[in-house]
Amino acid sequence: MSKQKLSWLGLIVEETIIEENLGAGSFSFIFKGAALTDGAATAFKLAKAGDLVERVSGSSPSATNALSFFTGGTRDVRPDCEELLIRQFQKVQQTNDEALVKVQKLSQQTGLCYYQMEYLPGGSLRSLIENGSADLETFANLALIFDRLSNNDRFVYHGDLKPENVMIGGKGLKLIDPGYFGPLKCQEGSMSKCAITTTCYYPSLTPDDLLAFGIMLWEASLGEHPLLPRLSSGTGSAEEAAGPTARPAEMMSSDALRQRVNRYSALGYFGFEPLLHLRRPASIKPGLDSSVEDLLLKALRLKINDQNQLDDAPGFKSFAEIHHQLGILQAREIKLS
Repeated sequence: MSKQKLSWLGLIVEETIIEENLGAGSFSFIFKGAALTDGAATAFKLAKAGDLVERVSGSSPSATNALSFFTGGTRDVRPDCEELLIRQFQKVQQTNDEALVKVQKLSQQTGLCYYQMEYLPGGSLRSLIENGSADLETFANLALIFDRLSNNDRFVYHGDLKPENVMIGGKGLKLIDPGYFGPLKCQEGSMSKCAITTTCYYPSLTPDDLLAFGIMLWEASLGEHPLLPRLSSGTGSAEEAAGPTARPAEMMSSDALRQRVNRYSALGYFGFEPLLHLRRPASIKPGLDSSVEDLLLKALRLKINDQNQLDDAPGFKSFAEIHHQLGILQAREIKLS
């Protein structure tokens, strides 16, 4: 029987008694423990054994995916979870930034690979989005963190920025579970180029943290994911409650936007296609301040052109720029939603 089929609850690991199973991701399990010496809480991340990893990395849209690249597209793969966990540990450890979860000892036993990390009480940004309490201050602080991290040569990118990976609590904003882009051992064989990320936040399958940030902004303001428009992440907007006949119409797309989406689709990256069916923010949320609408569109590299079409746009160039814009809205006491 695989060691991982035995519960860790009650076991003593690194002088810590395991008290709770906090959950599981696509490629790992998370446990909470208490130190035998003083009862201090800590957490452990355990790589899944290969037989516990599904072919497709989770059924939820926000599940982390493992994809390998080939000519003309991508395919789902099952990564070597131990190698992936080691790479993740190294990335977080070498960056040494207060906004990243602190990691401690790494154990590389074959079949039992795990690392110890600080326990983060509280909830994730997802919980704030779901109850409608995510505000400009939260995103301004997060943009400031990413402005600092994006200038750290050891960090380069997070790569799996999504509400589930932003923890909020007594220790402030903390980032967990970075993604990975590069060569990786997989059960299908060694792959020269892989993406370990969440595709509905990284539709180009590149480490584009700015776009992922913009997608989260859209969710927090409008209660729905722009690339999963039929899946509400909140309690539902007013027009959804009123019934399907009240749903606002999709915007007409410009030639430039259609060309951009078609270019990605031709490469096998279909995640941008929902942009061609996007609804205008102010029609989803009547009364939304026009400056917030402009912000949301620009964060997705979009704009409304003179023909009232949804159009391609450059978007924000840096987290410093988006932090500045969020600060202007804060100073004017404008609400995100």
